[in-house]
Amino acid sequence: MAPASPLFATLYGIAALAIALLYFLPRRQSFVESLPPGPQSPSMPTLDAWVQYQQWGKEYGELVYIRKHNMLIINNAHVAIDLLEKCACLYSDRPMTQVMKLCEADKILSIQKTGSGTSLIAELALENEGKPAEIKKIKAMGTVSFMAGADTIMSAMSSFLLTMVQNSDVQSKARAEIDRVIGRDRLPMFEDRRSLPYVESIYRKIMRMHPALPLGLFHVSTEDDFYRVTIFLKVDVRSSPMSGEIMPGSLQVEARELKDIPRAMNRDPNVYSEPDTFKPERFLDSPNRPFTSINNILAFGFGRRVCVGRYMADNTTWLAIASVLATLDLQKAKDSEGNEVDISGEYTRTFFRHPKPYQCSITPRDLQARDSILATATAD
Repeated sequence: MAPASPLFATLYGIAALAIALLYFLPRRQSFVESLPPGPQSPSMPTLDAWVQYQQWGKEYGELVYIRKHNMLIINNAHVAIDLLEKCACLYSDRPMTQVMKLCEADKILSIQKTGSGTSLIAELALENEGKPAEIKKIKAMGTVSFMAGADTIMSAMSSFLLTMVQNSDVQSKARAEIDRVIGRDRLPMFEDRRSLPYVESIYRKIMRMHPALPLGLFHVSTEDDFYRVTIFLKVDVRSSPMSGEIMPGSLQVEARELKDIPRAMNRDPNVYSEPDTFKPERFLDSPNRPFTSINNILAFGFGRRVCVGRYMADNTTWLAIASVLATLDLQKAKDSEGNEVDISGEYTRTFFRHPKPYQCSITPRDLQARDSILATATAD
């Protein structure tokens, strides 16, 4: 049989390509149309990104897909839990850039990709289970835990101080609760926490309204996935709580805790009435509501990449807040004529957010409170 001519082979190849295009293009178009809506070729914000993400959330819904960057923005806490918590096996990877690889960041456990590497580390960590630990290792672990939370706890405390200066009536109610439950002979302790629901409500309110990270860290999906009725390809996902579509495998999911934006995860008016008003009493509508699980504090993140130091941060921040309320009086500063100095309440535009400098007055409640502070500072 004579070999096929080059012309025949070319025509055959063109026909095969045409058939493939006729078959796959409509399916691809249908698939793309199933992705969540989003802006076309937007300029990605570099400062106050949560403001733009919030605006996109208003325009496009709980899930916003940025096709140009293959990124999904989550704008609803329930959707974030559905994807990042309940489907954590698909949405727990981290992005890895070339710069990060050059810096050998891929060897850092907290940002490693899921796989055999993390399994090996887990096995090594379990080798010494049940064996006595060396004092120097215990000290090192404590130091690492403290350093990891230093910026975030400082951010939470600076937001708390600003909020108390702006809400002296809240301070008065909290002090009255502490005095009634604990008295004036000692400072609050961890064991008092469940007996101080109003103080707990203040803490929860600060963590909701002023998370240290308005944007969470990126998650990356490992497989294509269906959510509700839509398709997601693997994409980069940024969280800002999401709504229902197919997800591309390599989707970066960034769980976003939006701070000052109406309709952000922590300020969704469908969940929180008057989301921009600091009113701790709303947590007290049922006896156990202030003490719901720590997992309900969205600032700690979602899924397998949730903050590993959240229990330490939770206890440390609560105790600091309770101690300040028990001993100090925070008020607005006054000018030379005795008038209160206004506070802008503006925040820095940095990775960890803090209130911009402002004037205030911080004094011991009375001599007994001063003595308690000095006794604590000089205790062994």
